Amino acid sequence: MKHLNDELIYNKLCNFHFKKGNKLQEKINLTENELKIFLFIKKLIKSNDLNISIWVTGGWVRDKILNIESKDIDIVIKGIKSSDFVILINKELYPEKYKMKNINLYSKINLTKTSIFGNEIDFIDLIENDIIIDSKRRNLTINSIYYNIIEDKIEDVTKKGINDLKNGFLQSPGDLNELFCNDILTIMKILKFSSKFNFEISNEIHNNIFLNKDKYKQLIYSKIPKERIQKEFENIFKNPNPHIVIYSLYKYELLSSFLHLDLFRNPNHLIQDKDLIYIVNLFLVENYLIENFKDKFNNQFYNNNFYVELYSTLLILIFRNFTNDSNILLSKLLLSHLFGQNVSLWKISHNLIINFDEFTELKDQNLSRLKIGIYLRKIKGNNLIKMIFISLSNEYVEKFSNNKILNEINMEKLNELFKKYYEIYEFVDKENLFKINELKPILNGKDILNYFPETENKQMNFLINSLIEEQIKTKNTLSRKEAIEILKNKINK
Repeated sequence: MKHLNDELIYNKLCNFHFKKGNKLQEKINLTENELKIFLFIKKLIKSNDLNISIWVTGGWVRDKILNIESKDIDIVIKGIKSSDFVILINKELYPEKYKMKNINLYSKINLTKTSIFGNEIDFIDLIENDIIIDSKRRNLTINSIYYNIIEDKIEDVTKKGINDLKNGFLQSPGDLNELFCNDILTIMKILKFSSKFNFEISNEIHNNIFLNKDKYKQLIYSKIPKERIQKEFENIFKNPNPHIVIYSLYKYELLSSFLHLDLFRNPNHLIQDKDLIYIVNLFLVENYLIENFKDKFNNQFYNNNFYVELYSTLLILIFRNFTNDSNILLSKLLLSHLFGQNVSLWKISHNLIINFDEFTELKDQNLSRLKIGIYLRKIKGNNLIKMIFISLSNEYVEKFSNNKILNEINMEKLNELFKKYYEIYEFVDKENLFKINELKPILNGKDILNYFPETENKQMNFLINSLIEEQIKTKNTLSRKEAIEILKNKINK
């Protein structure tokens, strides 16, 4: 059987190279606050005469060994319920008013949250009070390494975690069927770790997912809340190489299921393989664009939100082909499992989508301050770079992919396309239009009624927009006197 690892390497556009021979920390280096937290925990155990074992596990330990800072502390406890231990913590830190919050993620795991010295920490009961059983229930060996708080030492319970970190290898310490059936989103998480750290995924994982894909599709639809899917996509988009995750999900034949595209079937447009190929190619090209052209733009626009909003919009770009009615599109996106309850992200992506076609037309027209200014007020100036990246990747894919997974980029063609889009950016920068959406009319509604008391409500928006347009054309040098004259002419007409 041909494995996905081979195809990732074969596809030049994935540009994915497995990272091996990683340098590891032999001892956990604690920050000042982490040291304070763990000293407090040890003191609490001693003062209450508790006979317990307590470890940090999961991503915090993994990242510390890789010399990466992490604030995501998960603690497992043996010998006392996590909820009872948190009560002791809260009584000590918040004697006048302490709170306890229980969250049962799974029937076999009891998790309790609290905050210690500004750091929110999850306390979890050790599964069956057995660290070996606990380690085998975790998703990967690299996440099954434990830091013993009391003894200040690393414990590689599976005897594979440290070696897998060094060799950049992802394998599960337990039964894969049980792992994925308990939480099907583990597939996305494993892909996220692979793309983030450039680690190779074991053939056992690849084969299990592919051979059981029909069963896993049903689990995705029946067991996963939309908020968790949306959150996992956000986490993926905050990390490097999201194109690898999208490409891999497509190869597993699970991309449509995780995107819940079947929910958006239109009588005139059924989801087809070419639609999924379109999405994969958008991500492949987008990654290439960001790697090669990112430095052309002002870096003040780049942050985690930038990439989450950019890639989230790419995911739903296909929906613009389903209908020309933006109200129908709006209702479809409201139902989308891609956004869950993240209304602000939904609004940004939806705004970019409904103004997408106008932007592609704009680049082929003579640039004018008024046209560009009005358009930027619709999408907000700080979203221009996102729109450039999205439109450019879309145009390249539509022109050169031929409904096949792209394996390389024609740089000559891409540079020609980029030049047109970059002219818009340079024009906006030169004309100082990035914050044009913050421009206020020199006369507001109250002012207009004072000067023209007969103005009807239906006229008001027209008059205010007229003033905004004049202010854009005159670079906001319009005086109140000139504004009154403009309105007088508009009203008389």
